[in-house]
Amino acid sequence: MSLIILGREVFRYGIVGLLSAATHFLAALYAIEILLLSPIVGNLGAFVFGALVSYLGNSFWTFGHRRGVTFFSGQQRFTRYLLLAVCGFVYNAIGMLILTEWTAFPPAICIFLIVVSWPAISFLLCRYWIFKVATHP
Repeated sequence: MSLIILGREVFRYGIVGLLSAATHFLAALYAIEILLLSPIVGNLGAFVFGALVSYLGNSFWTFGHRRGVTFFSGQQRFTRYLLLAVCGFVYNAIGMLILTEWTAFPPAICIFLIVVSWPAISFLLCRYWIFKVATHP
């Protein structure tokens, strides 16, 4: 695959990530401030909305050119994508625990390392696992 296609995918993945984060943020605020849900419940519901925006954006825009040549059905891709989203949450929690407890880094550096590293990891998992292009013998 050419570097132009890779660059386009990285750019689009970043845009979808920003839209997903904005959706999560705004949905959480709405759930907590307007619907008066607890922050935990409101954030969990918002996480689902953000994950849905992320899946749809990446499925149809970032990796849409691969849509017809994947090994996995839409349901299998969605299940894998939800697993990836949960792994991102766990990565964030465990990463923060390890970095803040086992290093002398200030919390801001720990957060930065997590926020910068997870998108790269999740992009690779999306590209090579969730939206993998089928190879023909």
